[in-house]
Amino acid sequence: MNSNDEFEINESERINLKKTVKGLLAAAALVAVPAAVNAVIFKRAQKRARRENEKSYKWRHGKVRYTVTGEGEPLLLVHGMYPGASLAEWDKCAASLARHCRVYALDLLGFGYSDKPAISYSAYLQVMLINDFVRQVIGRRVTAAAPGGSGALVAMAYYFEPDLYGKMLLISPTGIGASGRKLPRNGDTWLKWLLDTPVIGTSVYNFICSRARINGFSRTPGDENYYSAHYGGANARFSLAALLTNFMNVCVEHVLPKINIPLRVLWGSANTANTADSFELIKRLCPQAELTVFKDAGELPHMDNPRAFCNLCREFI
Repeated sequence: MNSNDEFEINESERINLKKTVKGLLAAAALVAVPAAVNAVIFKRAQKRARRENEKSYKWRHGKVRYTVTGEGEPLLLVHGMYPGASLAEWDKCAASLARHCRVYALDLLGFGYSDKPAISYSAYLQVMLINDFVRQVIGRRVTAAAPGGSGALVAMAYYFEPDLYGKMLLISPTGIGASGRKLPRNGDTWLKWLLDTPVIGTSVYNFICSRARINGFSRTPGDENYYSAHYGGANARFSLAALLTNFMNVCVEHVLPKINIPLRVLWGSANTANTADSFELIKRLCPQAELTVFKDAGELPHMDNPRAFCNLCREFI
């Protein structure tokens, strides 16, 4: 037996070693391929044209993109929360409204072209952003309009700092009835941890925020929502992870009856995501509110019928 015999392997061991190496290479490919695809998608999304009247608010957790147009009483437009959401949601309304008031529209932190820091996102975080924006950027009492989950955020923002708000227009708000009970549980915490991970979480994000899915949901022309969803790189996954695991949800059933400013609630008759049961509950919770139903409009009636919305909004302000 020579000195090198101890390093020799038999044929069976060699086959096993080859299988092990192939397995490792396959595992590496499962990681590397999605990572490479993700990198290409995010790189393309960084190229964008700035909007006219676009500004940046340096908030404590990152820069927040917003636009401001028009003169007169201030109106704050907050977009809904869904994959690809941004202030572009208000494009069909902002110019018309700006003829009668000073219109502010912002991208919430972690959405659109605002910064997307690697932090833990929550409803409370966005509520604090909205109130800080009103106080530090707008600087006076404002009329706020917001749909869905963002409507619940605006209601909570009023609850914490009512002196910042003069009027409120909630569009199919969530946070009541069944949607008000969708709060984080133990399973959501584990799922959020998984969605926050670099490769798996980013790949899930890019699947959910694919061009076909974004364009299938969004009614904004072109690819703006698709690219804004991927702006900021892989950190874009953190806000969606919080959204999918209910950390962006908040119950406002105890808040709505305490709103003591002019309140208008708008609903779409064809809204299947937030049904008429919630609208009936709002009638009971907010006897002080003016209630309006847009026929043949869905979850986002301000996009489905922008002319009627703008007329209603001008009359309300």
